[in-house]
Amino acid sequence: HAGLDRLNRDGFSRLNNEYKVLKRLRDKEYVVREKEYFEIWENNYLVEEFINGISLSDFIAQSFPFSIYQDKEKYVSLAKSILNQLKDALIDLHKEGYAVGDLQPSNIMLSDQKIKLIDLETATKIQKNYDPGLQTPGFVAQNVRSFEEADWFAFWRIVRFVFLPIGPVSDLAEDIEKTQDLSISEYFGNDVSYFIKDIKQFVGTQINFKDIWENTGLKAIRISEVTKIDDLVSGLTKGIRKNMNYADAQLIHGDIKQYTEKFGSYSIAYGGFGAIMALNRLEKLTDSDIKWCRKSGRIIL
Repeated sequence: HAGLDRLNRDGFSRLNNEYKVLKRLRDKEYVVREKEYFEIWENNYLVEEFINGISLSDFIAQSFPFSIYQDKEKYVSLAKSILNQLKDALIDLHKEGYAVGDLQPSNIMLSDQKIKLIDLETATKIQKNYDPGLQTPGFVAQNVRSFEEADWFAFWRIVRFVFLPIGPVSDLAEDIEKTQDLSISEYFGNDVSYFIKDIKQFVGTQINFKDIWENTGLKAIRISEVTKIDDLVSGLTKGIRKNMNYADAQLIHGDIKQYTEKFGSYSIAYGGFGAIMALNRLEKLTDSDIKWCRKSGRIIL
């Protein structure tokens, strides 16, 4: 029930969101296929198809021609194919009304030189105002207006990362890209330079680069927000409530000792009464809480 993101959404909620999105997109070849979603004890599981391949980040690490003895032309050909596939995938995904939300090289798998988008836990409607729960340094900008625009900015950064795999120093100043462009051109030649310019021209029809450069980088929680302990407690409380099942002896799934210890399901240490005690310290118990306590108490006695 932890794993809270910046918007106080827990890991289970994000996993369930991914399952629902994948079900709606299961006929898309560029998206990983979902198999099933289920709960066991305190855990939620999303089963997906096995992709026999590597992530884009691993592909770059393994294949980028760092040495003059490596085949640059082969790498460029594969890179351009991958990036064009990604561009087409995003266009189609957005037509379906969805945005990836946290697009970055590790969320793109390659199998037989074909892309598959994975880790869609933050996927959302494209029209939503951009207020992300999870972000990846180097692939985010705060002045985008929607998650659709956020995807295109991330795509632009991925294009650059493929041909210049370094840390997110571009966030420091816009002029840095001009120096980087010279390095890319000197290393790969004009063909790659023209390719990148064409991509930028296209992305420029989707987002306003001038506005975005005023505020790139992570949308961190403000110091004033960090000090609001009540907000964090509220988020955890909502996470507990969301996963309570009054029909179960456990009330809320937790430690394996719920099943191995006598009355473990009701234990304060790792069972239902522990959840009730935590809630009682934070807010008024509901009628359902009290009813479960009375029923469980009679069983114990």
